[in-house]
Amino acid sequence: MRRRGNGTGTLYKKDGFFRYKYTNALGKKQTVTLKDADGQRVSKRKDAEKLIAALTAQTLEVDALKTKTQLMERIAEARGYTCQIPIEGFWERLQTHPNYDCDSDGVNKARIIGSFLKWLADKHPELKTIGEITVEIAGEYLNNVWQSGITGLTYNVKLRILRKALAVFMKEDCPFKDFQNKRHYPESRKPFTEEQLKAIWAAMDDPDFKIVNKQELYVVLKMAYYTGLRRGDICLLKWASIINNSIVLKPSKTAHSSRMVVTIPIVAPLRELLDKLPHNSHYVFPQTAVRYTENIYSLTNEIRHLLEHCGIQTCEKVEGHRKVPALRYGLHSFRHTFISQLLNKGMDAILVRSMVGHRSEMVTQIYAHISDEAKARELAKAFG
Repeated sequence: MRRRGNGTGTLYKKDGFFRYKYTNALGKKQTVTLKDADGQRVSKRKDAEKLIAALTAQTLEVDALKTKTQLMERIAEARGYTCQIPIEGFWERLQTHPNYDCDSDGVNKARIIGSFLKWLADKHPELKTIGEITVEIAGEYLNNVWQSGITGLTYNVKLRILRKALAVFMKEDCPFKDFQNKRHYPESRKPFTEEQLKAIWAAMDDPDFKIVNKQELYVVLKMAYYTGLRRGDICLLKWASIINNSIVLKPSKTAHSSRMVVTIPIVAPLRELLDKLPHNSHYVFPQTAVRYTENIYSLTNEIRHLLEHCGIQTCEKVEGHRKVPALRYGLHSFRHTFISQLLNKGMDAILVRSMVGHRSEMVTQIYAHISDEAKARELAKAFG
């Protein structure tokens, strides 16, 4: 990171591209990724400096207007005049609010809030401010999404995100405040069989099978198979997390609620693949990291394409409220495969838990999928 002149912000490079950190007219620090006219991230310093000059000249007046607008919003918020917050552009305003964390699961939040705002525009175009959203309207929306056939878990996620978003401005008057969560039942992925794994590796080795970023994706899949890591931990894995021939990291799913750090030894076949990868990025899988960051579902869709090419039915219909078929096979199935293989081969459950980052034995049992052969083997040991 290199400091620029006093008051002109900080220009620095991250993952090969320039970012600009500066203080706007509100006195709030902002960080932006610099992009050219085509929307491509900038990697050359001279191009970055030109963009900063243009940004500074073009945003002075805008920042001044934002100062007045946001100042009025803060005053309205403090006095309880929340109806002054416009529905149009609500997500953009929410992102700049100091009391809202839009970085955590930002893609999901943007999608859920965006869907709600679109529904409001279609069903209640007369509404102009969030203060006009009543409990009845909130209930109408929640009933609409529930009747679409989503699971209780998905419903609860939508409710939580909307509740927190509107509460930033509406406090105790948030129309979603008193709605209750739905009951939900865990829907587990299935582990791959040996035949399915052979079909997957054969497809990835087949030059006639086309898939985006195939060479890197092959190692991503092997990483999932040999380590049992979750999607996000693989996609955003950094070389700094590979220490003494082991992967050492804090699982992203439990990073905020647990101090657990997992250590997974790297087996020889995976080590051989990693040694062939270029080291031109902080990320082990740089192309995958970019795709995952920009669209969290792109990798999911590619893997679904691969599995269905292999004759693996990724979804199945389930009984009950849910109308959308449940996903049974995906990248997470490699995690189920990893855990069930280790347990079926006799590895101690405590040791398995320490590698996959489960905080309780109950969670590990969900992934176990103990085979009949393993049960028979243990019974033979016990009773001769």
